[in-house]
Amino acid sequence: MKRIYFLCLMCLCVTAVACSAVAETCQYKTQWGVLTMITDGSNATGNYPHNNGKINGSMQYPDISGQWTQNDGTGNFHFVLYDGGFTGNWNYTGEKKWRGAWNGTLVRCY
Repeated sequence: MKRIYFLCLMCLCVTAVACSAVAETCQYKTQWGVLTMITDGSNATGNYPHNNGKINGSMQYPDISGQWTQNDGTGNFHFVLYDGGFTGNWNYTGEKKWRGAWNGTLVRCY
């Protein structure tokens, strides 16, 4: 009986580790259009339609921080994820203070 319990426990641990390494794509409705973001381990990348926008950052759940690029500039962002989306801020490269809010409402994940 102890052997069966141990094997079940090991299967659960292996499953938890394997699931946490799976990439996830989610879409969020933001003021800059729909942000499609892929999180894979500690990496987060994505794109949105405003001026061909892209993000590239690192994630330590629930925080995602990194850089955004658009046809007309570059800067930094910081998001805090929650069940229904994220709240966040952005600024231009070289600025020390956040310039504005960047919030998103979850549309779907796949």
